[in-house]
Amino acid sequence: MSWADDNAAMLDALARTPGWHALPGRPDDETLSAILDEAARLAAGVIAPLDAPGDRIGARHADGRVTLPPGAREGFAALADGGWLALELPEALGGAGLPLAVFAAVNPAFERASPA
Repeated sequence: MSWADDNAAMLDALARTPGWHALPGRPDDETLSAILDEAARLAAGVIAPLDAPGDRIGARHADGRVTLPPGAREGFAALADGGWLALELPEALGGAGLPLAVFAAVNPAFERASPA
């Protein structure tokens, strides 16, 4: 299944979810599609390339320090800096203030990109 197919399936699933269209703070369909598309771009372009090194090298603990595989720090920073870790948190707390369902719709893209 392609990233576009995943996004289309997620949009369809949300549209069929009872109460979705009445949910306070729900983005309109165009905005939601843009959010899913951007998540897919980040997942495919930044997170997915880190999967193999993450599996092969993994995190290492030595002398009281944890060393991550190359690129892991930057990948996590891209998730954090883009606000992807706080989509459902209120804006006052640094989040996007979106419904939890939007986070639940976006997160599988990142999980698919790097299950490690």
